[in-house]
Amino acid sequence: MPDSPVPAPPVRRRRVLYVSGFDPQGPARYHRLYREQAQAQAAVSGHRIEVGPRKRVSPQVDAWDIEAQIEGATCHTRYEFLRWDDVVRANWMPGHARYLMATLGATWRFAASGVLWRMFKGSRSGFWVCFGPFAVLLFIVAVAALLAGGALAAWRWTGASTWTAVAGLLAIAGGWALARLSRTAENEWFMGWVMRSYWFTSRQAREDTPDLDARLDAHATYLLEALADRSVDEVLLVGHSSGAMMAMIVAARAAARSPEALQDPRFGLLTLGQCFPILSFQPQARRFRREIAITANALGERWLDFTAPADRCCAALVDPAEAVLGMDGIECASPKVLSPQFHQLFTPQGYAALRRNLYELHFQYLKAGELPGAYDYFAITAGPRTLAGRFAAQPGVRDWRGLQCLGGPFPHLRHTSAAG
Repeated sequence: MPDSPVPAPPVRRRRVLYVSGFDPQGPARYHRLYREQAQAQAAVSGHRIEVGPRKRVSPQVDAWDIEAQIEGATCHTRYEFLRWDDVVRANWMPGHARYLMATLGATWRFAASGVLWRMFKGSRSGFWVCFGPFAVLLFIVAVAALLAGGALAAWRWTGASTWTAVAGLLAIAGGWALARLSRTAENEWFMGWVMRSYWFTSRQAREDTPDLDARLDAHATYLLEALADRSVDEVLLVGHSSGAMMAMIVAARAAARSPEALQDPRFGLLTLGQCFPILSFQPQARRFRREIAITANALGERWLDFTAPADRCCAALVDPAEAVLGMDGIECASPKVLSPQFHQLFTPQGYAALRRNLYELHFQYLKAGELPGAYDYFAITAGPRTLAGRFAAQPGVRDWRGLQCLGGPFPHLRHTSAAG
């Protein structure tokens, strides 16, 4: 009779290194979010979680301590916020007109390089988030041109002051309505945030972000220092949204300095709501694709990637390594791709409300649900099991076709296992 598998020892001390997305808000906002949502999840799941005050560790790191009793065990977590919000603020294009011009420039680069076409074939939701701001802007420009042309035609053809006045009023009303549409797209559809992020990503592909590279190198050094701390049972690197790409880069650069670093079984990488294809599908992003291969080959299924098909700001259930295999042909493992299954964490009414709010849905990875479920960010980051151990029995999703069309961006690639 074969021996039963030996259960992994519990995590009693953990360090979480968290990387936020392209967000000019700093650690104060994320500390408040964690504290409030941890209490909400505790009420739902029966956890006991105490979140301590935020402290400045260095100019690039803030941290807070978490004492938790989850699943009948006690765990201490040091949650460390790896800052790049100052880099975001320095590259946050000010002014409505400038960001609209950046929208045109970024969309042109994505179209010319084939990113938009690959996104359309690989993730329709990701494509519309990427192309939607340009479509709105194009609509605004087209209607404005029609109104201006109509006003000019009315003046030239009739010569009548009444018709000219009417045309002028229509043009003014139309211009006001279009300005409101543009502001609505920016404020409620988060077009400004999305396109500023994508504009920055297009620069990152061309390695035109030296301030970001310097910061990620510094964070890689910090990760190596965390792994040298033998008093902890798990070192968990977490990245959300654009921060998922940054966290992966941090891991790769740590491995470049210390090849055995990622072999440490205590280390895990968790990426949430990622948009890897926006960068990895760009032909110039060869360095980024090499870093994906380094990280994926070193970690295998100690890298878990969660994306939700309902989240329109991510590349849902797209393998982060897909571009490496499809564009460069480099031998590359894949992380374990999973869905958080948000619909199981909410009542039907609550989930319907969540889906109507693009921003809230994209941040749900970091928040409490209405109901207990398998995906619990606070059990992951403050509970007694390692990331890989917690989801060891849950099969990863392979070759999920739900948001793909025309055979996907790389139709010759097929995973052998079925979708989970």
